[in-house]
Amino acid sequence: MNYLFIVPKDNMYGMMTIPPGIVYVASALKESGRTVFGLHLNFEEDPEAAILKSMQEHNIDVVCTGGLSDQYLDIKKIIKIVREIKADVVTIAGGGLISSEPEVALAGIEANIGIIGQGEISICEVADALETKRNLHDIDGLTINKGGQVTKTALRYDVKDIDSICFPDYSIFNYQQVPNESVYIYGKLKKSLNITASRSCPYNCTFCYHPSGARYVQRSINNIFQEIDTMSQRYEVEHLSVIDELFATNKERVFEFCERIKSYSVTFSVQLRVDSISEEILMALKESGCIAISYGIESADNDILSSMRKRITIEQIEKALVMTKKVGIFIQGNFIFGDIEETVESANRTLRWWMNHLDYGLNLYMIRVFPGSYLYNYALEKGIIADRLSYLEDGCPMVNVSRLSDSEMKALRDKIIYLNAEMVGATYGIQVSRITDEGAYDLTAECMNCGTLNSFINTKFEYKNVMGADSYCCNHCSQKMRVSPANVVSKGTYKNILDNVLEQHFLSFAKQGKKIVVWGVTEKSIALLLSSKSLRDAVVAVVDRDYKVKNWIVLDRYKIENPDVLQDLPFDSLIIGAAGYEKQISDQLCAMGLNVDILAI
Repeated sequence: MNYLFIVPKDNMYGMMTIPPGIVYVASALKESGRTVFGLHLNFEEDPEAAILKSMQEHNIDVVCTGGLSDQYLDIKKIIKIVREIKADVVTIAGGGLISSEPEVALAGIEANIGIIGQGEISICEVADALETKRNLHDIDGLTINKGGQVTKTALRYDVKDIDSICFPDYSIFNYQQVPNESVYIYGKLKKSLNITASRSCPYNCTFCYHPSGARYVQRSINNIFQEIDTMSQRYEVEHLSVIDELFATNKERVFEFCERIKSYSVTFSVQLRVDSISEEILMALKESGCIAISYGIESADNDILSSMRKRITIEQIEKALVMTKKVGIFIQGNFIFGDIEETVESANRTLRWWMNHLDYGLNLYMIRVFPGSYLYNYALEKGIIADRLSYLEDGCPMVNVSRLSDSEMKALRDKIIYLNAEMVGATYGIQVSRITDEGAYDLTAECMNCGTLNSFINTKFEYKNVMGADSYCCNHCSQKMRVSPANVVSKGTYKNILDNVLEQHFLSFAKQGKKIVVWGVTEKSIALLLSSKSLRDAVVAVVDRDYKVKNWIVLDRYKIENPDVLQDLPFDSLIIGAAGYEKQISDQLCAMGLNVDILAI
């Protein structure tokens, strides 16, 4: 039998990284002697055509896919597409989506088999059963969908010795960008490789779900460096992203890794806890090439930290951040709002702390309630989430589990969207020296923290989701810097150019009484709406596939709606704000029977 692994398109952030879980599972199946192929739909201009081509060329018998809970619709669409191509194809799904809601999710996406938890052993046993016609119910850790009736088999325990798992074989996903696209490190593009040094996490924060297993296990340092050696022979590796939920729980492991990594002349990044950091550890990390540490910070209010079961305090957070900044390592961290005990007062305490410490470049977000987490079970118990399947179908939208009223929650969400956009990584003195034919910039920008003039060469920018930001950091002090196209010129000049050019362009539409729809709530579409009154007057709807997740009012004027409303809405032209989705949106319009002018902006 021939097997095809499909990575869903990432609709929220457009990340190109191959998720580690699906690569490990595909690699285990390939090592067992099976014929395995891979697709990553973020790299495909026409995902449906790519799936059709791969299935026909390789005579695929089994399709495997998976992802997180908010990718439910993408995974369900993949299952539908492959069935339309080959009715008797066997479909297998896994990842956090299945592991957190095994029966509900499998029934909803209508796949044949679901793999719960770690999949390296399960996938090989499933392949044996399919090829020898054995009973799938004898295999632990599965959900099985037979004619719409879903059953779950016995529990499969996590792998204790993860050194025994084969290294990821990225050649299965045959793309130039794999194993990972280049990333900007201090203004320079570096070839990056993801490394998983452990699985799961020994802590149980209320907002977390651990799709990689319930038990925290670490690879041996020797095994990690065997993989680094293997990958360094196959690929040009200049930066290692250690993507564990928690890299280490003791300083001895950190010191051993640092001592070993020095000889490789690479930079690297890790995730650690603020209560496990010391100046000695930070200096060892810095001297061995660590350029970034991600901390789980979440709140500046001790009562909220306690409610989240973080087992840290704001005093420990402050101490860790001061030390990390002192040694010159870039800090990655977030504050998340909306915990069960969150009030207006607690949220404002965190925001005041954040405003007084902008130099750390911490981001602000609202809590997402993901299936499998304590918050999810709390929301079910309290009736805040009424239907499990509908919640998945809606993309795991924001729900209010806090002590805030809904109006207070909305006001807080609007505030942090604004503060993220205006304050995080604020940068000045940006000067552009060159723009290439490919749309890349050579520019300099002055760090607001230390005054260093930084150079960024051949830097490309893309419009991301409106909650995202293109951020870089100062070469000297590691302060986050925002150097996106909107900041390339002064705000006055930028506004003047857009207002005049776009206003003249859209004025003709208004004079003709033409009606415009905006599809995709992104920085691009919001910038267009902000820049032209004539456009705002001509827009009759703003739609987005993730309308239930992006459940705010754009510019206090446009409710974000389901694209399905367009079937009954008279309009003349469409602006696509979601870069990279032009073909999919065009195809969806055709499927609706709509023939409208798509404006190329």
